[in-house]
Amino acid sequence: MVGDDGKGSPPLAFRADDDQTVIGVEVDVAQIVADTLGLTLELRPTSWENLFLSVESGQYDAGLSNITVTEERKDKYDFATYRVDTLAFEAAKDSPITRIAQPADIAGHTVAVGAGTNQEQILVRWDAQNRAHGLAPA
Repeated sequence: MVGDDGKGSPPLAFRADDDQTVIGVEVDVAQIVADTLGLTLELRPTSWENLFLSVESGQYDAGLSNITVTEERKDKYDFATYRVDTLAFEAAKDSPITRIAQPADIAGHTVAVGAGTNQEQILVRWDAQNRAHGLAPA
């Protein structure tokens, strides 16, 4: 049994037009793994938080959901990475922002990230560093 949050991260995992069926690259990878092992894929859409709890408790055999490998997570889970997880910033084409490489580069800017993500952790950490150095908050 494989859990996936399937909430809408195209092309990774998202809902089909019926708003029920989870489709995307992660589902395709899960199907390939199941086929290779001679198993039947049973995909269970779930919340992000429940995904980790369900794998940890043994309710799900695996979890797929754009999960970034971190040192903390390595202590609890085995990972099979099948793509490069590069984090990046994106700005409008006509934006004066041309590069963000260090904490000072976000000072005074509005940055949107998903709640509870590694991106949020980085943003909060960088913002705290900026504030400690007297820079404008992000």
